[in-house]
Amino acid sequence: MPKRPVVIGVDLGGTKLLAAVIDSDGNVIDSKKVTSPKSNSDEIVARIVTVIETLRTKHAENGIEITAIGLGVPGVVERATGTVIAAPNLPLEGVELGRIISGACGLPTEVGNDVTLATMGEAWFGAARGVGNVLGVFVGTGIGAGIVVDGKMYLGAHGGSGEIGHVLMQRDGPECGCGRRGCLEALASRTAIERDIRLEVEDGRMSVLGDRIRAGKRLRSGRILAALEEGDSLTTEIVNRASSTLGMAIGSVVNVLDPDLVVLGGGLIEACGLFMMPVVNEAANARMMPVPGGPVPIVPSQLGDNAGILGAAALAFEALNVRKPGGATAYAPVVEWVADGEVIVNGERRVDDFFIRTDGKVRKRKRRLSRAELGTDRGLSAAEAQFVCQDRPSVLIVGAGERGQLQISNDARSWLESQGIRLVNAPTRAAITEYRVRKGPRTLLLYLRDS
Repeated sequence: MPKRPVVIGVDLGGTKLLAAVIDSDGNVIDSKKVTSPKSNSDEIVARIVTVIETLRTKHAENGIEITAIGLGVPGVVERATGTVIAAPNLPLEGVELGRIISGACGLPTEVGNDVTLATMGEAWFGAARGVGNVLGVFVGTGIGAGIVVDGKMYLGAHGGSGEIGHVLMQRDGPECGCGRRGCLEALASRTAIERDIRLEVEDGRMSVLGDRIRAGKRLRSGRILAALEEGDSLTTEIVNRASSTLGMAIGSVVNVLDPDLVVLGGGLIEACGLFMMPVVNEAANARMMPVPGGPVPIVPSQLGDNAGILGAAALAFEALNVRKPGGATAYAPVVEWVADGEVIVNGERRVDDFFIRTDGKVRKRKRRLSRAELGTDRGLSAAEAQFVCQDRPSVLIVGAGERGQLQISNDARSWLESQGIRLVNAPTRAAITEYRVRKGPRTLLLYLRDS
């Protein structure tokens, strides 16, 4: 059997540099993290080359041959030449990074914007695997976005696509790092949240973060999360306001792009997503124009810190004409049990029967199919089972109500068995848990109406 191609993916940030040896299935074989020098471009290049060669030499001894390099940079990149056009937080403007790294390492080197590549990583290996059109929004110190159209990165005419952080959200609002006022980044990033909490505390508002602020210490995402978990009213108020603004911006961009899926990631979301995602979803859904199948899903990143290196690897694999991994989408909505007859899907409350396809799309249950065959919609007929499973999952998970009200007909069971589709029939709460933990192509049907 031929060996899988292996590349090195590099994610260069303002404070850290993460590099990893990655195969074409998205397996991270090894990784190395170091600090990012900021003094000059020569030091940055030398650090990148050193990390690459350290990983390359180590794995050459194990018979692993590195075939290419992918590199993500926080800035605007001219993809054809790998030249950094602008990098606000690093001294790389005008540096032909692709050519230099390729020459130093003797390997093909592809360079792209870090957020665009993080989105590509989610599309190849993460939450958006198997999804053609994706908007990735990443929230941390700033806010950036990546766009994937028909499975390919959309760069724009000049390589500057995805600057959602600099969409105007409030005329004459707070000053942004870009020098303008009222940008999304100035209202909804971690930096903006920290600034607003600090200003309120200095103005006399009470907060569990007060002592830290008065001591001049920074508010990292973990500290903000701790304040939210303690129920701090000031932090909750400001985070909710930022989340709502972020949701409005996402909803507006969705109206322009009409993606299949929005992936929301970055350090702030990783830390505080449990509190932020429902507010973001509510605000975004309120802004989205109606489309078939309901609001475009907004889901959390699946790759976390590895999104950048995996996206950089995907860029290198694409240049080598290596095909994207096959299989069903990895995306599965976040489903939470609330009470009998009530669940939340990606932050949206649902009290009526529905099912989730293998591609993560949420659809209303077609009760009439079972009524026509069984005389009742408290049963699952063969016809409805065929409709629900038309994209051929490996398993159908049925939440039959907390007291097992939904009955599976013998004909439905026979059809599922004939198709090699496993049936898991359980009370709603147990079915949701099964859906969460199970991997691979799966369909979830929840009976809620009579719970």
